[in-house]
Amino acid sequence: MIIFGVDEDLNAETWRNKIDDVLLFVTGRQVDVTDMYRLGRYVAGKCRPVLVKLRTVWDCRLVMSCCWKLKNYTSNVFISPDEPLR
Repeated sequence: MIIFGVDEDLNAETWRNKIDDVLLFVTGRQVDVTDMYRLGRYVAGKCRPVLVKLRTVWDCRLVMSCCWKLKNYTSNVFISPDEPLR
């Protein structure tokens, strides 16, 4: 899945913790993330999206079905699926 709206920070631990907080807020439980990284080149003043890979498809479906809860989150964060067209 791709998460938009997470602020840029040169310290990767800061924005990774923010992603974990967003996933915890959406699902209400800890989600097992295998990998996450920023997409594109760093440009000052811009916010790059984050590609997040989860361990199970079930966790991905849970996050996608509950992402409507983000309208009550403190910052503008959006989640979109990263799936093939088929």
